[in-house]
Amino acid sequence: MTVKPNLKPSLPFQSLILSAIAIIVCINFVAWGGVPRGEAVPVFWIGVGLLILICAGFGWLTWHLLFRQLPAGHRLPAATSAPASIRLLIATLLGIASLYLVVGGFWDEVWHRQYGLPFGDDFFWRPHIMMYFCFGAVMLLGMYSLYQLMRAGQGTFQQRFRANPILGLVVLVAAFLFFALPADPIWHSIYGEDLSAWSIPHLLLFFAFASVMLLAVALQLSTIPVQNWRGVWRLGLSDLIPLLMIASIVLTMGQLMLTEWDNMTRLTPLMQSRPEWLLPAIIVGLVAGVGTLINHALRCVGAATVSVLLALGTRLLLIRLFDTNIMSADGWLLMIAPALLLDLWYALRLRQSDRRLLWLGGALAAALGTLVITYPLAERLYPVFQVQNMPLMVIIIVLTSIGTGWLGTQVGDYLATANKFVESAPITVPVRAVSIGGLLASMALIVVLVVTATPPI
Repeated sequence: MTVKPNLKPSLPFQSLILSAIAIIVCINFVAWGGVPRGEAVPVFWIGVGLLILICAGFGWLTWHLLFRQLPAGHRLPAATSAPASIRLLIATLLGIASLYLVVGGFWDEVWHRQYGLPFGDDFFWRPHIMMYFCFGAVMLLGMYSLYQLMRAGQGTFQQRFRANPILGLVVLVAAFLFFALPADPIWHSIYGEDLSAWSIPHLLLFFAFASVMLLAVALQLSTIPVQNWRGVWRLGLSDLIPLLMIASIVLTMGQLMLTEWDNMTRLTPLMQSRPEWLLPAIIVGLVAGVGTLINHALRCVGAATVSVLLALGTRLLLIRLFDTNIMSADGWLLMIAPALLLDLWYALRLRQSDRRLLWLGGALAAALGTLVITYPLAERLYPVFQVQNMPLMVIIIVLTSIGTGWLGTQVGDYLATANKFVESAPITVPVRAVSIGGLLASMALIVVLVVTATPPI
């Protein structure tokens, strides 16, 4: 077995800077999502502050268990792991749960738009049942992971989590879902219906969803050796789950962030309050972040474009499957140009011996694609999108692309190189067949669930 070192303690100052940026971005999105007027304003911000404090508590717990320097006299435990076949099956289950979440979330929005069913009356309709399956699967896998840490590990909680950080992260994400899921209905019961999709409970839920998808990638990649850089033509079956999960992140985050621009013929007061550069900044942020992440995680030039095309194709298939004209794939179409230019930069510069700033050129290329190609197309696809202050938009797009590109690179490099519990005995063919068969069977079941559903009318 070859094992790459586990998570290393990070600098507290760096963590504080990243946390501060995350809080600022979160507060801005909450403000852009709509703030109630009158006497409800103080209560609203108290609720936002409380949720941020709880999230900070989870962040501290993650740092304490996985990153904080161990106390004096506590040795760093030897790395341990479940068998590769078990990790592959857990990754597959997380992948299946994520696919149900993608379809259930799309379906839920379609039915809400078509039938206008009020909050509460939709509790047991089929889109929500699909999403409940996802939540339940993640929570059960979190309990199983905690059991494995307690059964196989030794020492304190910190030492047990350090010995197997991937299973530790599964436990923490499942615990976060226990908090994030009831936060949404409680928020509705206090403040009523959301003014937009960007309420803070929605932001927390979608962050948890993205974390689940990344864990599926981490578990899958922990079963294979560190890869050398390669071209997209050398992708194999072992890359299927990572590509599907990154495409799922693009789908879910795109649905949350872009839905309110779809089919809009005039700007509402809420949309007028948002900065004019926000739409292209969201697009380039998604592309640069997930593009660098998947390129570095798979060590594959072209994986960014493949992921975006998978997301676009899935979005179009869902629109066709539900036979709806109220949903659009325009936002995902706008992601193709920056993804292509990002991958083109990687292809041109990959042969250089120094690859430390490879991501920076890719991020700048994505920003260039957004400014030169995506921006003019966005003006055609979204009639309400108009930019008056071009210099400001250029600055924001470049900074957003660099920031998310750096973050995606850090996560991607970690996924590519850390926690490589690769046994001498490879995963057997039956286990791989079960993994691929489970993904295909879940897709077929999704189609059956959709075509046999009775509309809530």
